[in-house]
Amino acid sequence: MNPFQMLFQRGRQKLEKIISRAESKSPQNEVTTAPPKNISPQELKQRYGDNSPTEILSHRNKPKNYNSSPLFDFGEDFSKQKVENPPPTISTKTPYWQPAPPKTNSLESVANYGINQQPRKPRYIQNQTNYPPVAPKKDVIIKITGLLEWKQFQLTVTDLHELINFFESRKDSQSPQFLNSIKNYKNILDKKLSAPAERSATVFLERAVEVIQQRFYTFLRGYAPGLKGQGKESRSYYVEIDRLVKKYFENIGLKSADAKAGDNYRNWREHMDANFIPTWRQDLDNRISEISIQPYYFRYYDENGNVEKFWIDGECTVYRFGEGN
Repeated sequence: MNPFQMLFQRGRQKLEKIISRAESKSPQNEVTTAPPKNISPQELKQRYGDNSPTEILSHRNKPKNYNSSPLFDFGEDFSKQKVENPPPTISTKTPYWQPAPPKTNSLESVANYGINQQPRKPRYIQNQTNYPPVAPKKDVIIKITGLLEWKQFQLTVTDLHELINFFESRKDSQSPQFLNSIKNYKNILDKKLSAPAERSATVFLERAVEVIQQRFYTFLRGYAPGLKGQGKESRSYYVEIDRLVKKYFENIGLKSADAKAGDNYRNWREHMDANFIPTWRQDLDNRISEISIQPYYFRYYDENGNVEKFWIDGECTVYRFGEGN
């Protein structure tokens, strides 16, 4: 007999012993004789005691509980009646719709996060008066350390195609004069900004500002009175010119100082030229009456890497108490 047959025979013998033990404990092996007829329950109890035939028979009619058998264990008591619609149970698990907790190291934000917390809306949706912030305009700070940067800023300052296209598209009598003024300004600027031996932001701005004050400010004085015109069509024409000029200044990094009528001229004396007019009101002495051209300035990096301002003087009219009266 080989080893496998021996193991099989031993296992078979153990299985037969287990089955015989289970059958010996089964209620089927107990007395199952029927109780005698015409005998009262009291007499049956006196004759058979607690193990009366009626109790034995009633015990055999009960459903079997296979889970109590030492041989089989199904993990569930099938003798119990199942409930078709069980009551709902409260689950402690996070629902599938629950948003994930915030990815942050802040203890306060983690502590405030709850199971029933709804997804948070962005701030500008919670408060309808707040909207997403608009990206700020990029500030132009002139930095020139070599020929390449010099050429780049030269192309920026001489880019006047929007003003030129606007005047070329017009058929009125004033546009050709403005067009010639812009073209002359561009030609002189190209010659003045030809790359010198010394290439720095200070030298670049000195040359550019000289041409702006001599040529471009002449153009500004030419169209500025039209902004006060009474005619709706003529005024819209000059407003469009002023818009294109401000856009050109913005592109080249030329910023307005935003001086206002009524300001004390002493605060702007270094950056504005003044024409004085007399007044008998002492409270208006040294007050700005009107601004013809705003003071502007460039921002640039000096030789030490610090940001400085290069000013272009403006023009205004100032009250002077008692003068000329």
